[in-house]
Amino acid sequence: KAKKTSSIVLQIIEAMLRCNIPQMECIKMMNLFLRSDIYATLDILSFDRRNKKAYLSKAASAPTYLYRNKQLYEMSAHSLPIGIVDYVSAEVFEIQYQKGDIFIMCSDGVEKEEIEKWMGLRRCTNIKNEGLNLMNILKEKKRKDDSTILMAKID
Repeated sequence: KAKKTSSIVLQIIEAMLRCNIPQMECIKMMNLFLRSDIYATLDILSFDRRNKKAYLSKAASAPTYLYRNKQLYEMSAHSLPIGIVDYVSAEVFEIQYQKGDIFIMCSDGVEKEEIEKWMGLRRCTNIKNEGLNLMNILKEKKRKDDSTILMAKID
């Protein structure tokens, strides 16, 4: 049920964003749409390449990490999932991004210690290989929960 809900939410939000509806408006509309027995965590990362800014909106989602200059920064949300109450205030982070930044979004099955281990082993400049390296670290441990990662590198 969660996978189906997530897929529907993703399709609708992507369509709204493509129509240039502001990110927070998309979240408000999605919250009203879901208001029933269905709810969803939310994690949206978008980029304004003209102004070199990233916008991260979070509602009850796992932490998102920014790897910059060999440092790891954690961005967490303490708000409710969308669809539970009439008005959800997603937490929004505005980040002035820099060349070389790597954003790491992950599900709650990924532990911060695993990302820190990846930082210590980081050798590649290719983001695809970096993702594979992190996935190999995740495979070292038997899991009870899914472990999904998404990485975006600023070049």
